[in-house]
Amino acid sequence: MPIAIGLGFVFLLIAATLVMRSQGDQTTALAQKATNRGLSAAETGVTRYQSLINNNRVIATYKDCEGTRNATTGACPDTGTTKSWANASTIPGISSCSGGGSGATTVVNSSSAAWTDVDSSEPSKGQFRLISYIYPAPGTIGTVGTAPGTGQLMIEGRVNQVGTGSTATQSASTATTRLQVNIPVLQTTFTSAPVPGAWIKTGATGGNTFDGNVFLSDCTANLASVNITATNSVTGKPNTKSYTSMSFPSLPTKPTFITSPKNQVLGTINSGTMSGLGATTISGSHKRLTLPRTGDTQNAGVYEYSVASIDIPNGSELVITAGEKVKLYLDGGIAKGGDIIHNCSGVSGCKPTDFQIFGYGSSGTEICMNGNNYIETFIFAPEYSVGVAGSGGGAGGIKGSVWTKNWSTGGGCGSNTSNTVVVQNAEWADFGITPQGLPPNIAPIDTWQRQETP
Repeated sequence: MPIAIGLGFVFLLIAATLVMRSQGDQTTALAQKATNRGLSAAETGVTRYQSLINNNRVIATYKDCEGTRNATTGACPDTGTTKSWANASTIPGISSCSGGGSGATTVVNSSSAAWTDVDSSEPSKGQFRLISYIYPAPGTIGTVGTAPGTGQLMIEGRVNQVGTGSTATQSASTATTRLQVNIPVLQTTFTSAPVPGAWIKTGATGGNTFDGNVFLSDCTANLASVNITATNSVTGKPNTKSYTSMSFPSLPTKPTFITSPKNQVLGTINSGTMSGLGATTISGSHKRLTLPRTGDTQNAGVYEYSVASIDIPNGSELVITAGEKVKLYLDGGIAKGGDIIHNCSGVSGCKPTDFQIFGYGSSGTEICMNGNNYIETFIFAPEYSVGVAGSGGGAGGIKGSVWTKNWSTGGGCGSNTSNTVVVQNAEWADFGITPQGLPPNIAPIDTWQRQETP
């Protein structure tokens, strides 16, 4: 009997030990499962913020908050000219364009330190929140606002919270995980960015067809209405249309050498002035003015002219000699009328952008090409309306690139031609000017580590 009682007691101890171990294993397993789910929520947060940065790459070189966040609410105090995610409208190049970036409002909202549901319809998937984004990352080389450098993103994830959204609270079973990742921010070169055949600051293209890449700076313009050919007829590359966060550069400073006595101040070019500028007679009253003229002076290999306006009558021509580099500094407009001719066909080394027109006129000034021929040129007129009038039985427009405030969509110079009005035939290096606000490139995460949660 004593032996039986002793054995029973031993078996009871073994059973109790097994039960306790099983309960401990179950608790450990549940805790591990909760930790893994918290890690999954944090990884979701990292992915969401990677997407935010990729869609708004200009924010990659700025911190989430320059000031000290409120210890209770997590609110960032940044205001005024302080550049941060929390004050995103101050970041150069920030875009509100759908498809080109989600804009300042979304970035500001995402800069909040509040908890966000992984899935608002299923709270059990947990939540994540931003702890910080620091640029440059501690211990790395870089300058705020400039690439290259490294950004450090820290995100927390949690599960088993009580409630949903920003008002959810912790409980004894809440499991929280903190992740820290480093994101390389690379300097972008224009060689890797699409070249605009047309870049329009306000509005869209009025239904005309473009054979090239089209940039729109106006986020309210209808990108879907922009008609482009599938493939560029010059480069063979696919054409694209997109909103851009880049901005126009400043117009180049007019050179002083074109003033008298160099005689390259042409004034207004019209029927009454062409002869005095050295034009020859084609037939009757029709004239041809060819630039450069004998005796005109080059500046670093370029012939440069100051022009008040151009109003060539029908039948007359302004001819730019192929193979020569010519720049017009235009104070007024170009009226629809005679032909402006620059054609590189058959001329070795000639580029459409050898002929450049810079427009210095005020808002509403118009450049109107007659549509009878393709003029090979680069037009940069940041306050102008540019367009191509009806073809008049021919087919023509602009071959090269045009950057302007508006594309003419009405009146005598807009949306009244079935021509392909712009054919892109230019490279970034051809323009001689550089846009502002080129966003950096974002490389994949190069370090990933879990951090202790305070």
